[in-house]
Amino acid sequence: MERSFVVVQKESIQLNSQIPEIGKTFSSFDEAYNYYKHYAQGVGFSIRKGTIKRLKDGTIRNRNILCSREGFREENKKNDVRYKRRETRVGCNARVGFTVEDGQWIISDFNPEHNHELVQEDQRYMLRISRKISDAYAFTIDKMDEAGIRPVDAYSYMAKEVGGEQYLGFLPKDCSNFLQNKRNNILEAGDAQRLIDYFKSIQVGVLLFFILYKLILKIT
Repeated sequence: MERSFVVVQKESIQLNSQIPEIGKTFSSFDEAYNYYKHYAQGVGFSIRKGTIKRLKDGTIRNRNILCSREGFREENKKNDVRYKRRETRVGCNARVGFTVEDGQWIISDFNPEHNHELVQEDQRYMLRISRKISDAYAFTIDKMDEAGIRPVDAYSYMAKEVGGEQYLGFLPKDCSNFLQNKRNNILEAGDAQRLIDYFKSIQVGVLLFFILYKLILKIT
């Protein structure tokens, strides 16, 4: 089967997304990662951290940051085929590689070629690397959940308030994941009473807050 590649051209990249160049230096891995993350957001793909190669003394010598669609997912024969996950790995080789010298992270390898379509500009807010729930939104989601409002309804309300979901910085499933993680943390802490109180608070406030919520939607 013939394999097609998407080569990232300079003119296709937003002005605020600089193309990585061999020899460019960073003072830390975090700085290097954020640089490539910014580039990936401007181009239209997500990334993930690659393998680390160390010297005998344990210090890092090389590390890659890869396109999130690199490699192929291992088949789990135990999984029921009825619930097979959507395949996101397609063996993409786009990446940037760093060599560490004297504490400096230096770009030593860069491959801009993707073997899949890139995300269009108007949909890049949905990329995993572009999504994050701010503290303010986390507080709002938390309180609306305590009032019995479903995550999808809370999301719709917040999206309407800011003029569209592209301005929120996260997706409905991020709301659900945030709340699920909160409940999991309560369970892992072994605080059963806190979990009981949590669900009681939802029941107490649900009617009043739901009425208020509906009124707000009608007014706005």
